[in-house]
Amino acid sequence: MTLAPPPRHRDADLLSEADRPALDRFLDQERWGSLYLRSLVHDSGVSPTAVPEHGRFLGAWREGELTAVLFAGNSRNLSSLGAADDLPPLLARAFDAPAPPRLFVGPAEHARSVREAFAHHGALPFLDREQLYYVLTPDALRVREPSPIRPAREEDVEAVTQAQAAMTEEDLHVPRGNIDLARLREISTRRIRAGKVWVVMDGEVLVFKTEESARTPDGLLVGGVFTDPGHRGRGLATRGIAAWARRSFEEGVRFLALHVDRGNTPAVRAYEQVGFRRHSTLRLMLTY
Repeated sequence: MTLAPPPRHRDADLLSEADRPALDRFLDQERWGSLYLRSLVHDSGVSPTAVPEHGRFLGAWREGELTAVLFAGNSRNLSSLGAADDLPPLLARAFDAPAPPRLFVGPAEHARSVREAFAHHGALPFLDREQLYYVLTPDALRVREPSPIRPAREEDVEAVTQAQAAMTEEDLHVPRGNIDLARLREISTRRIRAGKVWVVMDGEVLVFKTEESARTPDGLLVGGVFTDPGHRGRGLATRGIAAWARRSFEEGVRFLALHVDRGNTPAVRAYEQVGFRRHSTLRLMLTY
């Protein structure tokens, strides 16, 4: 009896533009969950580039089709999708770099392998928590109340920068002294000029902000949500995100997505009031 050869399996290929059709097919299997990864392909392609927001895609294959994908970003961020069993070789290659990853956001079922990779390189996460991934579609949008939310302008750069620093300190437990405000100001300026930051102002005071973290032709990933502590409990986030979502839907966006710390009950409640529905569970890890 002749045994059939096992399926061809390349452990950790660095993907290139030649692999784009296979990568597109793989990501299209889960369009909601792959929004961030699809946005990277849409904006910058597949091959490694010097773009700050980009990096390199690694892929595992079986019988000519991708089964798992890992994105190792130039800013030392890590994201993944696919079969958990095929992830370890991709992680080994991603961590074999002069500046290995520090931040992981990906499926909860990948957490164990990622945690082991961090530990192997002597960098156990100081932050390791469950994130809920939510999706909003036009039919589910509930809140129709008006909001004074508007695109941020260049004169708002300092207010946006300080709000982002406060959010980083509060949400990621990064001490304010460890935050590079000059770099944060540069990023805020670039994102404002690109029309990706939206704010609610009370005179000169920024009371609420949100940002377009990633975008594809069909979806938008919400990020950078922050309400000034002195203005919380007034529904600013609920009305602001709802108004922004409504405008995005009118422009042709088919869904919005975001992830939030499971323990952040006020934020979870606000998103659910808007109409966001839970889609999956992620894990967020951050090391020094």
